[in-house]
Amino acid sequence: MREPELPITTNISDDERNDLEQMMGEFQQAQKPASSNPVTMRQEIDMLKDRMTYLTNMCVSLERSIKPLHEVIRLNIEKCEILNQRINTIIESLRAGESL
Repeated sequence: MREPELPITTNISDDERNDLEQMMGEFQQAQKPASSNPVTMRQEIDMLKDRMTYLTNMCVSLERSIKPLHEVIRLNIEKCEILNQRINTIIESLRAGESL
């Protein structure tokens, strides 16, 4: 059972309201299935399958190229941490008056 529509007051012009109604109508039309013909639906499904295969291959390719970059960045961060530890050790030694 559908609820009765309540009048909504807005501060938009008639032109804006017409534009919104037109956009909503176009959106609703786009949501409806294009065809109930099984052959056409099969073609659309095959086209979507091909597109998904292409996008999946693209993602796998990107992952392969990003993985070495991730490893380089990880090693660089590890190197920076080691250097920071060494610098901190030197600073602490100098503050304590120890000779290097």
